[in-house]
Amino acid sequence: MRDVDLSNVTVDSHTGGLLVDHCRRLGIDVVIRGVRGVRDLDYEMPMARMNRELAGVKTFFIAADPTLAHISSTLVTGMSRQDRVPNDALSELLPAHHPPAPSEPLRCLDALAGDADTDSFAA
Repeated sequence: MRDVDLSNVTVDSHTGGLLVDHCRRLGIDVVIRGVRGVRDLDYEMPMARMNRELAGVKTFFIAADPTLAHISSTLVTGMSRQDRVPNDALSELLPAHHPPAPSEPLRCLDALAGDADTDSFAA
């Protein structure tokens, strides 16, 4: 693999408000989104088109790891509300770099899975 200069790349997390407003505020012109399958892509494409129309923000999609494609923030949140599911079982469904907080399983998983109200990785 060749060396790549990534000095102009920033990884950023956004929650609350419109992504396009966040991009305008910070001068972000490219967003990378993870998608698990066709349903995610069907949901994300209209938003990507609108972000491009409103602010010139381009969206690139990356397919999720197929072994994790069945995991969604909705499922993890539902499981976390069940007293029968221990937190360590939920930990296995979330990225290792962000241990789950019982009140915050959504933000952890969104970056991985690409849910509708997800964290965004901006370049």
